Amino acid sequence: MKTAYRIFFPLYLISLLHVTLPEYMLAAYNMPLLRGPYPDPQDAETRRINTGIPFTADFHSDALLWGTDLRSDHYGGMVNFPRIWSTRSHLQMFTIVTKVPPTLRYEGNRNDRDKLTLPFILSGRPPSTWVSLQKRALEQCDRLRRYVEKSKRPAILITTRKDLEKFISYPHSDSVPIAGGMLGVEGLHCLEGDLNFLDTLYRHGVRMASPFHLFDNALGGSAHGISGQGLTSFGKKVIRRMNQLGMVIDLAHASEKAVDDILALTVRPVVTSHTGAKGICNNNRNLSDKHLRAIARSGGLIGVGFFEAAVCRPDYDKTAETIRYIVDLTDIDHVCLGSDFDGAVTTPTDVRGLHYLIEALRRKGFDEADIRKIFYENYIRFWKENLEP
Repeated sequence: MKTAYRIFFPLYLISLLHVTLPEYMLAAYNMPLLRGPYPDPQDAETRRINTGIPFTADFHSDALLWGTDLRSDHYGGMVNFPRIWSTRSHLQMFTIVTKVPPTLRYEGNRNDRDKLTLPFILSGRPPSTWVSLQKRALEQCDRLRRYVEKSKRPAILITTRKDLEKFISYPHSDSVPIAGGMLGVEGLHCLEGDLNFLDTLYRHGVRMASPFHLFDNALGGSAHGISGQGLTSFGKKVIRRMNQLGMVIDLAHASEKAVDDILALTVRPVVTSHTGAKGICNNNRNLSDKHLRAIARSGGLIGVGFFEAAVCRPDYDKTAETIRYIVDLTDIDHVCLGSDFDGAVTTPTDVRGLHYLIEALRRKGFDEADIRKIFYENYIRFWKENLEP
């Protein structure tokens, strides 16, 4: 009996940890200021606009990082399938995070340590992901595909224009909303120096990637690293290969020199999936007027974040103010939502509360046609133009 106890009790504790740690970390790092569910808008015009929007689209969420099942609702977190199904259809770009520095500063991060190794071990992720950034990336790709394939309610993984058209043509009624997902990568350090792995990511459904995240890597300088450098020779090879594959380049987190280098090299539209404007919130997380205009001129998209570093205060009035600034600087056709849901940030609401942003946008002078472009039309147009058939 004692021998059995010594064997099975530790196994029980490990199993319990594997179940509870992802939930705990999701709630500890990702809690909106106002927890849902949220009441319908009180203003009649806002309610009418909100009701008339068939679905919403958002350019950035790190929900796959935490290891929780997106088919289930959770105490913490900001976006998952049940929260989408409880409101309306929603198309979410799920971005893959593979390495995080312990300091999590917005400048001066080193790349020699990783905050994710222990959580990946303790939460029961496959042993191959404990040390390999490539395996971490593929595990998250496979995770989203598995959630979609095994979902008992409508869900779709979008990798082609045909998939996108299928999502668009869905009825999108209140009774049968659909959860749509796309795959991106936040930081191509997950290549681990292997250019061929970019093709592997593309085959696994990745259609967008930012070369950098919170630290410098083999491609060049992060806005939050130490060097401040532009693209390395390897980084230039990666950008060229992304152009050849049709994988969209995300400028989020790139150093100013790296942004310049990418803009000079790319022959395809570029985006920034979750950002703010230095003209509203001046820090190294956000983009200058010059770079915001350059993204628009490329035919790209600017996803405006909901979090403090992007807009200097995590509320929808500041998000709307930033959108107003960028629209006036560029035009209405190049701006969309870039929440950073579940990105270890605080946002005003979770995905169910986006109608509060409609109210804020109306206060900034945006009409229904503008709001539709910001909430989904610009995103859809961009991907229609940049996905393979």
